[in-house]
Amino acid sequence: MRTLLSIVLMSVLACAIGGCASADSDARGYLVIAGGAVEEDSREVYSAFIARLPTDAVIGVLPTASGVPETSGASAAATLRMYAGTRDVRIIDLTTKNPQDASNPDVVNQIDACQGLWFTGGDQKRIVSVFRPVVSVAGGPGGAGGTVDTPAYHAARRVLQRGGAIGGTSAGAAMMSESMILGGRSEDALLGLTRENSEETSFSVGPGMAFLPFGMTDQHFLRRGRLGRLVVALEMTGKGPGFGVEENCAVGVDLTSGSMEVLGPGAAMVVVDISGVTRDGDTRRGVRVSLLHSGDQIHGKSGTVRAAGTAVASAYAGGTASVASEAVGSENDAWSRGAVVRALAQLAREPQTPVVLKSPSFDVRFSSDRRTAFYSVAGGEPTVVDALLDIVRR
Repeated sequence: MRTLLSIVLMSVLACAIGGCASADSDARGYLVIAGGAVEEDSREVYSAFIARLPTDAVIGVLPTASGVPETSGASAAATLRMYAGTRDVRIIDLTTKNPQDASNPDVVNQIDACQGLWFTGGDQKRIVSVFRPVVSVAGGPGGAGGTVDTPAYHAARRVLQRGGAIGGTSAGAAMMSESMILGGRSEDALLGLTRENSEETSFSVGPGMAFLPFGMTDQHFLRRGRLGRLVVALEMTGKGPGFGVEENCAVGVDLTSGSMEVLGPGAAMVVVDISGVTRDGDTRRGVRVSLLHSGDQIHGKSGTVRAAGTAVASAYAGGTASVASEAVGSENDAWSRGAVVRALAQLAREPQTPVVLKSPSFDVRFSSDRRTAFYSVAGGEPTVVDALLDIVRR
């Protein structure tokens, strides 16, 4: 009889040589990808998760990402119970303190009993290290290695295959895609500094949980200025488009149809498309950026946006102003909180005039062309679709 170790090694070697099965083959169920710092009264976010589950459903809370799992698990469970009604919310004790339990039949059965799973915040690397640990294979091609999909991981996938829901906030959002961002700043990423080639940065990418079969997710997006690092992560992985979700907001994903809807108040999600980008050293031109709000929808694979607001006639008439405007506000940092939102709002007011933000090494320039569209919502920031973004090294 083959040992468990030999089965694992054969699985890893197969992935290294021939590639593993695509997550598209069983794309069912519903995802709630929350950008972090989700407040207890964010009914729209939590209700979107709960509403997909039957009234007698079991919801499992997985504090795997947290450095204080007992505290974060209890907190997440208490919040979910506020919205759960008659549904049973349980904490599943699977963390970096007991990673071997990802193969424990009792833990696997606990996950299999759930119709919904909620992953707390923390560090996304912890989630993958428990559910899909990376194993090196001695004698593999080029020292090949790969992720091992544990029984707990397969059980989590079965939740989606049954039409259930998986949600997560912060780290629990970052891990949703096939490839995930492990950390780091926009400036470092754009300068080509990664954890692999510099001791001064934490930017890198690695395998994610592959619950989302298209694109790449990022979280705390606008508050922490992560637009630049998402652009680079998409370049490194080829896993576009990118979905940057803001704090106290989420995107709900119907995996069967591929439809994604923005949930929660304020500026919620930035969609990044690098399919038309040209490079000249550290300069990138032709990035497409869309800023979506609550109620806006996008098809995850095609990128087609259905805005909730009213279309506004674009003032674009060919060409752009010869002189770009100054940076928005008084700050000189393109990655500061709210800078991207203000820049795109200004572009919506004056589509003919590019808006330029500054970072220590780059001019970050937003402009419009015939593809760019603007939508207004009473009392809110405009939805902007397919603005042009050039990131120019000074």
